[in-house]
Amino acid sequence: MEKTVGRNRVVLILVGIAAALLVIVLIVRAFSAPAAEFPMGNPVAGEQSVVAHRQQERLVVATAAVQAAKQEADRVVRDIDALAREVSLWKQKVEPLIVDSTGRRIAANRQYTLAFAQLWEQKRATPDDVRSYRDRLNTIVSHLERALSSPQGRAEPTDPLRDKLTAIRKEVDLDVKAYAVARKTVDAMVAAVKGGAAADCQLGEALERADEDFLAERLRELADEREKSERQTTQELLEVQRRKDAEVREAKKKQAEAILEAERKGIETQTTIQVATAERERLHALARDDAIQAKFAPFLARGSFYTERNEPGPMSAGIIASTGVLKDFDRFVDYATTVQNDRPKWSQPSGPDDPRWQRYRDDWELFKDLVPIWIELHMLNP
Repeated sequence: MEKTVGRNRVVLILVGIAAALLVIVLIVRAFSAPAAEFPMGNPVAGEQSVVAHRQQERLVVATAAVQAAKQEADRVVRDIDALAREVSLWKQKVEPLIVDSTGRRIAANRQYTLAFAQLWEQKRATPDDVRSYRDRLNTIVSHLERALSSPQGRAEPTDPLRDKLTAIRKEVDLDVKAYAVARKTVDAMVAAVKGGAAADCQLGEALERADEDFLAERLRELADEREKSERQTTQELLEVQRRKDAEVREAKKKQAEAILEAERKGIETQTTIQVATAERERLHALARDDAIQAKFAPFLARGSFYTERNEPGPMSAGIIASTGVLKDFDRFVDYATTVQNDRPKWSQPSGPDDPRWQRYRDDWELFKDLVPIWIELHMLNP
């Protein structure tokens, strides 16, 4: 029994010693481990490292954006330089044409004069515009350069800054193209009139003496054509102008023809009215003529045959119309010759070849024209 208790004590002692050794080993490892294995041991240092890394990434992106904008600005500088050259070439090559001998040869051709006037009057960039472009661009460039020289405050170009840069580039590009097209047209004119006759005045004077209204209209037309196609050659522009002139002449011709046609129709209408008036006056005179009234006594004289309410008087116009007298020749003759008619009557034709038939037919045609007038004059009962 005592031996067993002694062995148990030894075992417990050994277990206690082993446990103590294990604790010591763990403590030593904990204090000797690298800091990266225990990030929670220094959280502030870890967060600072992440923030610094992100700042570095943003700085790289911002730098690339600013440099790209700076390159775009450099391209715009070259475009402005090109515009400045165009302005200088215009002053050197085109403006002297207003007073020199070449300009006189252009002035000798009316079409060329009008085309030159259109180009001369167009609004184009001036040296002041070139300086304005440079000032606007320098403001943008200064922002970009400050951004590149100050890494701590560097940021990507803002949208308004990009928009301003794009606007300058587009405006300058349009101005350069306008000058290029205009100079190309002028060069073609100069080549076309080379060796030609000169006008008795300078080109500037010819422009002043041009028809202002026509010139203004042509300027608007040519300006519209220029906007539609800036790549047209000078010959194409001149062809368009000749075609437009032909269209104007054709339009004027048609307008004149329309005026003449209207006048002709007016004369015809007036003539028709005059003829109708004269015819009406003639029929009125016949309707009042005693001989005519006597001829148509079977209808106009007092009687009881076919009168309204059987009262003695002229024949009823309503009965005449309703019984077809105005449409049926045979009925007309029957009414004028029937023994039932108690008015003076016409004699009855003896046969189909009796000449009275033709005379009665002529009287019937006149009768149809006079009935409305007799109704108007109350010479027929209603």
